[in-house]
Amino acid sequence: MYVKMLTAMAGASFSYGHGDVVEVKSAIGRAWIEAGLAEETKPSDVLEAEATRQAGVAKEAVKKLKTAEGELIALRADLSAVSGRLEAAAAEVAEAKATNEALAAEVEALKADLATAKEERLTALEDLENVQATADRLAGQLAALTAAGEGQG
Repeated sequence: MYVKMLTAMAGASFSYGHGDVVEVKSAIGRAWIEAGLAEETKPSDVLEAEATRQAGVAKEAVKKLKTAEGELIALRADLSAVSGRLEAAAAEVAEAKATNEALAAEVEALKADLATAKEERLTALEDLENVQATADRLAGQLAALTAAGEGQG
């Protein structure tokens, strides 16, 4: 016998929800009907109930599919936006790298200029020390000549 459950019921080996159409032994079906737990139904109702259930499952699947399609469209738009930002960031990185390389070349040129200037200053300092030594020697010679000239006069 087929019955349509008016309430949910579960046991060790079964679980029925409200509105489920199930096949049970006649004695059990009549007991459930008398207890107000179920109502009698025909086998054609079973097919109709299954068709209705499957239609509901199909509608739910279509709804989920449409939701997933919408999410996919949104994700593709997000991906496109992120790709655009990534390309812009890559261009900025390339520009920063070029700037960094130019600055590194400029630093190397400044180091070379500084080394040259340092060498020139050291050379100038050595020249100055030589000039000072020559001036001191000449001053000494002048003093000696002056003293010798005064001693003759």
